[in-house]
Amino acid sequence: MVKQIVKKTTKVTTEKQVDKPTAKKVNMKTAPKTEKAKQTKKLIKKAVSKPTTVKAQKVVIADIPTIIRKVFGKITLISHSFTLPHEHPTKIKPNELSVSEINGIGGSTYLKFHSAGIKTVEDFANAGVSKISQILGWTEKSGLPFYLRGLAVYQSRVIKIKALKNISQSPIYLDIETDLFQRTVWMIGIYITKTNEFIQLVADKPKDEPKIIKQCLEILSDHPNEPVISYSGSRFDERVLRKRFDEEKLKHNHLIFDDILLDIKASLAFPIKAYTLGDLGEFYGYNFKHPNMDGQQVAMLYSQYANDLKKFRGYEKLCDYNEDDVKSMASVVEQIYLK
Repeated sequence: MVKQIVKKTTKVTTEKQVDKPTAKKVNMKTAPKTEKAKQTKKLIKKAVSKPTTVKAQKVVIADIPTIIRKVFGKITLISHSFTLPHEHPTKIKPNELSVSEINGIGGSTYLKFHSAGIKTVEDFANAGVSKISQILGWTEKSGLPFYLRGLAVYQSRVIKIKALKNISQSPIYLDIETDLFQRTVWMIGIYITKTNEFIQLVADKPKDEPKIIKQCLEILSDHPNEPVISYSGSRFDERVLRKRFDEEKLKHNHLIFDDILLDIKASLAFPIKAYTLGDLGEFYGYNFKHPNMDGQQVAMLYSQYANDLKKFRGYEKLCDYNEDDVKSMASVVEQIYLK
């Protein structure tokens, strides 16, 4: 048998040279494929296809939420003195502005005043607090702040209703952006006064929201003794964030929130129609980058690009809007409370 195999496979001069090499070649070429050999081949194929796991790791790295860090430069605002109710200006120009220009008058309230013959801001001021309270069905004590807001518009001055509360010299300022239905917090702007550091946390995709919620809590928790100041008049930012903290099972009872608009509106009457951050900031001369944008427009834009926010060409514009909210809030609060 050995001689026959040798003829077919290779030329040799002696039998001794044929033994080992020929036996190896015969086993490699003619031996039947066993189950073990098949399994080995499958393992080799799996080993070759492993690089896909490397790609998955890269995707995870790319999904880290955006964190923007800045420092704020000095901002100079217009100074407005606070006057007492009885400090009437020496000269008052005739004011034919509609009574609807007074904060809080619109819809059914406007109709009440109109039917009572109070059609202009001047009519409102001349009616006096007693008549205004009577029209509204309030006591004079309840109606006084409302009347003073109308008087402030008529006389173009800031009127002190009551003493402002004391606030920290180095608070934290915070503003959040949500979708239209307040289901997703996709941007959080935080300004730390002590370090003059502005931090913006952005969920570029909805699945990133839990990450920025945790990051937000970590940042706020690093300054446990400082109140977190927001501006909405309804504790909006606090309510939404505390709800998210609960959903993520995060402890947050140590945080102190303060919606500063509640105290501003109760303490001061401004000669402006609305007490939004945009209106109050404009009154103090803050220069907004996008003055025509409002929270609803920003939420609508986000809704269009929610699945991948970075694809939106106006991405920086959204960041500017949130930054302006935080910066103007900090500037106005400092002007009112700390100067």
